Amino acid sequence: LRFGVLSTMWKLGITPGLVLRSDHLFLIDGKARVEEYVKDRLTVIRDVAEQGAFAEYAYTNLVLPGSGEHGLCRILHPGAWAKKSLLHRIPQLKVGHVSFFYGTNDFMDAKAGAAVERACKRKEYAPTTSVWTVRDAGHMLTIENAEEVNSGIVAAVFGEDVLPNEAPRPVRYCSETV
Repeated sequence: LRFGVLSTMWKLGITPGLVLRSDHLFLIDGKARVEEYVKDRLTVIRDVAEQGAFAEYAYTNLVLPGSGEHGLCRILHPGAWAKKSLLHRIPQLKVGHVSFFYGTNDFMDAKAGAAVERACKRKEYAPTTSVWTVRDAGHMLTIENAEEVNSGIVAAVFGEDVLPNEAPRPVRYCSETV
């Protein structure tokens, strides 16, 4: 029942931000819900003051007038499944390189990025690709393991050899094993 309600809301374009901007209509305390989410779901933020600061930041961004959130229901099915897969679109891009980063605990699977990498290798003028996994991170990589993400971006753009030896490094995902 819960998924059905959330799925219907998604299809109607009702986003978390819209719910929070209309919290008086839904009879909820939106700020308290965001604080609860940060405390329960972002356990990597252990400092209470930092939890509060992040919750305030997230709440403020969610209650501002919507922008990109309105496109989510147009490009994703409920459950965050793409309506039009990137698998066949990325090999057509006219760019030099595309990197994918996934948390080791992410609900999204690095196998999808690896499938794109294989598709690009089969096409003559496709971009080169790299697929990375970030340890101890879920879907919010930059919050859950910022140092490893930053090192990964530097490595993806400039090459791994520019990183100091002690820098935390994401792991290259091996597409051949998929």
